[in-house]
Amino acid sequence: EWEDTIHSVASAVDGDCAERGFLAVGCTDGTVYTYTRRGRRLLPCMCLGGGGVAAVEVKTGKRDGGSASLLVLTVDGSLYHWSFTPGAQPKKQLRTSVAPLLSGTLGLSRVFLTESRVVVAVLSNGHTFGFDAALDVWLRLADDHFHESDFHSDLPAAVLATKGDADTPTDLATVHAAASSAARTAAPTGAPVSRVAALMQGGSARKKRSLSHLESLLGSAVLLGGSAPTGAAQQEYSDWLRVYVRRLAEDGAIDKVRELCEDLLGPPSSRTAREGDAQRDTERGWAAKTGMGLEKRSLLTSVVLPTVRSLSLSL
Repeated sequence: EWEDTIHSVASAVDGDCAERGFLAVGCTDGTVYTYTRRGRRLLPCMCLGGGGVAAVEVKTGKRDGGSASLLVLTVDGSLYHWSFTPGAQPKKQLRTSVAPLLSGTLGLSRVFLTESRVVVAVLSNGHTFGFDAALDVWLRLADDHFHESDFHSDLPAAVLATKGDADTPTDLATVHAAASSAARTAAPTGAPVSRVAALMQGGSARKKRSLSHLESLLGSAVLLGGSAPTGAAQQEYSDWLRVYVRRLAEDGAIDKVRELCEDLLGPPSSRTAREGDAQRDTERGWAAKTGMGLEKRSLLTSVVLPTVRSLSLSL
């Protein structure tokens, strides 16, 4: 048990009691105090301003040797992410703003870090965004634009979060669980009438929505798991790819299936083991692995082609 005196009113507190965990206290004047588990100050008081601290999150890594992260959101929408590695000085990972995501009465329901350290923002209507550090832009991961898709789910968050691995849900499942929860809070009466009508009517518009939704799911999986993909995340990606190929084949979208196969197969030089071929392929814009770290040709032979053959689609 320990205590300390700070010179402002605490507005947000979070901590992790793991071995490398720490405590963070955000205040109404925009300052942040960080402490070890035993009450020692990790850093001098951090002064962020921004109208005060709205939220803080401390997350201890399960995949990266015990390093931890601190996420801070200020009232004006400024968002900060630092990493705390044992034996090293804290390092800034991200500074951005959630303001571009907000409009009118639309509010922010939650911000959090995934296990792979992607910053996720969930809005009050269920629309959910992940920040792509490489592109320096927010990408929309979940929204109600795909509510007419065959693959949209209104299941409770607890059900969605158990997909992938029983003990550690994939980041994609966690994000969609958060989006589902926010959407149900905004519209507690259940699925909108338009969704029920769409599911009953079917049609080409619904097929297009479903394909777009699947492509969005595959892209979201890469953003959320690509930096350090787990076996469960890779399996989830393969499963969605199989569903995507099956839908393409059922719809007779031969051009899209052929394009996907050509990308996974690669240029002719990639099919040999000559020294320097891999480097030349990379320079030409082709990589042997997907963003999830999976071998493309392995996906082609184990996922795509068997699915195509099972539906008797001729390429």
